[in-house]
Amino acid sequence: MEGHNAKGKSQNAKSVSSDSLLRLHFAFCVLTSAYRSARTSSRHLLISFSSPHLLLIGFTLFTATALCGARSLVVPTRDLLAPVGLLLMLAGLAAYYRRRGEAAFVLSLAALAQIVAFVTSYIVLMYAVATFARPLVDRQLAAFDARCGVTVPAVRQWVGGYPLVGLLLNFAYDTLLYQTALVLIVLGLGNDRKALERFLTSFMLSALVSLGLFALFPANGPFVTYGLEASPDQAQFLDHFHSLRDGTRTLVSYRGAEGLITFPSFHVAWAMVITWSLRHRRRPLFLGILALNLLVIASTMTTGWHYFADVLGGVVVAATSIGLVSRSSFGSRHALHGAA
Repeated sequence: MEGHNAKGKSQNAKSVSSDSLLRLHFAFCVLTSAYRSARTSSRHLLISFSSPHLLLIGFTLFTATALCGARSLVVPTRDLLAPVGLLLMLAGLAAYYRRRGEAAFVLSLAALAQIVAFVTSYIVLMYAVATFARPLVDRQLAAFDARCGVTVPAVRQWVGGYPLVGLLLNFAYDTLLYQTALVLIVLGLGNDRKALERFLTSFMLSALVSLGLFALFPANGPFVTYGLEASPDQAQFLDHFHSLRDGTRTLVSYRGAEGLITFPSFHVAWAMVITWSLRHRRRPLFLGILALNLLVIASTMTTGWHYFADVLGGVVVAATSIGLVSRSSFGSRHALHGAA
């Protein structure tokens, strides 16, 4: 649920952070204005959080709360104000636009509200899971890469010979939040409720499966294994990650949070879910998103954040989540209900 080049250029962390929520909301508003003229008319919508989204959001919130209590972690009360305030604002906007009969826009707002609720809980849960302090698996991940003949130093060395490619990869790595806003707008304003629900479910499932694997197989990342110069984000990641593991950090806040998951790459899974969700949109849009997300996947290695094994892990996570959603009742039970 979003790069760094060889010179240590700072980019966003591997997963969604506190700043990500603000940027997602900003991107949503900007892209909404651009798509305003393309929105379609539809029936009024009654918004209710139900299965499977309620289950996934509720599970994440409940597990995060339980783990924080069990691991003696503290979540500042003030941290509840921003997400609760944002949710109240979205609810107010939804009520206003529903009265105006702009049901498709309400659908987009409802989807954004669900992502905000999920991501806020997910960040806290990710930090709580890091305290499990399981043995690091960097050695095994690096060995797998070597056997496959695809290592981070080799990839970075090749990219270093093509500065333009490096710039494109750096740009692509930082686009997933904006792509997510685009999905909410395109599918929401297109009144494609089923596709939007499937996107939300696939996104949440991929995030939770990635988190479960992270709990079992934590890692520092290739920038540590290969002695690459750490960017500011990577240095902060190491500080948060290891202070949680050794128990010296007991404060958990989404403010200034870093993505802590190395294996599997949630960036890869996220990019794949977005691409899949837009597969039936207009061809130029889909092909553009496909090309961009191929760059996103490649950038996970060139930034030094992920091993090749992480990339493959992210592909498997996304494929599994998408397969479950496509072949089950997920997405057919409306979390965003229509009413005549």
